[in-house]
Amino acid sequence: MKNHFLIIIFLFPLFAFAQKKEIIRVTNADEFVKAIGSNRTIILSADTFRLRNIAQLKNFPLDTEGFPDYRINDHVSYSAGWGVAILDVTNLTIVGDSIASTHSLLSTSDEGDQILTFSNCNGISIRYIDAVHILPTVGGCTGGVLFFNACKNVWLSNSTLSGCGSCGILCDNDTNFFCTKCLIHECSSCLMELKGNQHLLFEDCVFTKIKALGCLIELADCNDLHFVRCDFNHNEADETDDYYKGRVSVFNFYEDKKGKDILLQDCIFSDNKLDKMTNRDDLLVRNNVKYINNNNLK
Repeated sequence: MKNHFLIIIFLFPLFAFAQKKEIIRVTNADEFVKAIGSNRTIILSADTFRLRNIAQLKNFPLDTEGFPDYRINDHVSYSAGWGVAILDVTNLTIVGDSIASTHSLLSTSDEGDQILTFSNCNGISIRYIDAVHILPTVGGCTGGVLFFNACKNVWLSNSTLSGCGSCGILCDNDTNFFCTKCLIHECSSCLMELKGNQHLLFEDCVFTKIKALGCLIELADCNDLHFVRCDFNHNEADETDDYYKGRVSVFNFYEDKKGKDILLQDCIFSDNKLDKMTNRDDLLVRNNVKYINNNNLK
């Protein structure tokens, strides 16, 4: 098992904070979007930031499928599915105000959007935020919570990603992704989708009350993916579709040809109602993993 990348990824947060940054405090979603750029720290100094309600998007209908991408400013765009997207920034920190009694909340009211997307970014640090869909009507979501596309050196910590977002974290072709002390819960389709990524570490996280449609975590061609001291509890299979009955796994390797070094270290699985651990035992390494009161996991 390769371990050298862990040293690099643990050092990334120290390197990020060593860079000189402009500090900007924002109190609403319009100020937040305007503040996006490289070499800065954005402090969220309010309880709730409704990203779909920024001034530039007020005339957009909630269902924007088929609309062209809309460029809000040099580093922010909006498109159906991706939602509000941060583009091409380097050395950006987004942090909830530590004075607040709760984390600052990033939200969207469009059920089909990711809450926030990062694309082609390098050196992103996100701390002390909650992210959740706030819908105008009762129903589920088809959009996820956070999406990282072609990013490098991402650090997500001390944050909560909530349903009814369909998927907590989506990573597509990212390198060096570090997630620590985060809670992901009550997503309506899966916990994560990880595709074509290199060097990902999830440490001291809690994953709970996910309704898994097909699988909890879908993977394709990921290298050096480690889960360390993570707690998977009270997750269950969504078997409303007959196709998935009896087939829902924790890890599903989808047409995987290049994936390797997928490690579970000192993790706990408790009170999960899922059908199996994985469809590819040859790609999953387990060290000191505990199973408590699961119906089929072992």
